[in-house]
Amino acid sequence: MAWPGFGAPCQASVCMFWKGMAGMVNTASFSFDGALALTASIDCSAKIWIVTSGECLYTLAGHSKPVFSAAFSPDGALALTTSSDYTAKIWSVASGECLYTLAGHGKLVFS
Repeated sequence: MAWPGFGAPCQASVCMFWKGMAGMVNTASFSFDGALALTASIDCSAKIWIVTSGECLYTLAGHSKPVFSAAFSPDGALALTTSSDYTAKIWSVASGECLYTLAGHGKLVFS
């Protein structure tokens, strides 16, 4: 897949719009193999997307306040989200389940 250059217009063959976020997206990242994308939103959720189809694979719901960042682990098995609810969460990419909540931060968790 070719990516448009900086400032190039979006072409239908290389760009797609994904619908399903109820609020502004704070961050987005690709899995290392490029098959999945992960978005974090002010709607208190993150989503895992299938890049080729734009289908939402999982909605990662569990934060009580906006999600600031989200990233895949190097092996692609886990996703980490951070939120203004003072927590970070670790999720299974295979099931969309929250595996761990990392609480105890006294302030907002940005990254």
